[in-house]
Amino acid sequence: MPVPGDLIDALPRNLIVDGDATEFIDLEWYSTQPCPLSYAVFRALYDSLASLGPVAPPAEGTSIVLRGLVVELAARHGIELDVHTLREHWEREAAFQSTVLGSTVPVAVEQALDVPLTLHRDLDAVIHDAESLGAIASELEVMRAQAEQQMQTEAELRAEIVRASGRGRRGTPAR
Repeated sequence: MPVPGDLIDALPRNLIVDGDATEFIDLEWYSTQPCPLSYAVFRALYDSLASLGPVAPPAEGTSIVLRGLVVELAARHGIELDVHTLREHWEREAAFQSTVLGSTVPVAVEQALDVPLTLHRDLDAVIHDAESLGAIASELEVMRAQAEQQMQTEAELRAEIVRASGRGRRGTPAR
């Protein structure tokens, strides 16, 4: 099922929802040719997911890699995005972005899709890590002091050996 070319920029970030009313804004980009529905879905999912900041850790078994998320979400809506289709859609997207930006987008499909989302850590984990680091820092300080003491003792022993060696050479009996 083709999507009209004037909806190429109909992405979630360009959609305003006001109660039951919806309206796409900022649709300045268009294609003279219709595009496959699978490309429009790919584009909307990729654009939305790639622009996310840190996210909460997902449920067990849920991918955090863009490729897995795009494929899974599209499949839930009856759209299959196999390896070949993903490559074709990425090449089309890279060409589109190159037009928009005015320069070539030299990003391979693997570089674009095999990227994990950044996970947000919960505050309890951060606090636990900070407390652990505090304890480790204290242990490190004790070890540093012990090492300094051992180096001081070693220096004193070396000095004593040198003094004793010097006395032995001058004919003074060593004790």
